Amino acid sequence: MSGLPLPLSSYPVMQSPAGVVSLASSGNPMLGEFGVVLASFLLVALVAWVIIYTVRPQFIKNDDGSINYGTLLLWSVIFAVIVVVLLWMVRAASQRKY
Repeated sequence: MSGLPLPLSSYPVMQSPAGVVSLASSGNPMLGEFGVVLASFLLVALVAWVIIYTVRPQFIKNDDGSINYGTLLLWSVIFAVIVVVLLWMVRAASQRKY
């Protein structure tokens, strides 16, 4: 052998007592649905914070023109909650069986 790794098809398939384990269909067992919602909330909040910080609208500024970071965080969280609720509603509506 030349020391090259074996192709994936040559490795044995991991099996459980119930049969073949498919990680793609089982979702993420560590996070679950709540974990996915929490991760998407944090990601959307971070992106919203960066966008609002970059744009610097008037409603996050103090009287002297400096940024009020508490207001910035509050608006980022509000935006993230709205986006995550909308995503959750769209996902629930698309999985509905008629």
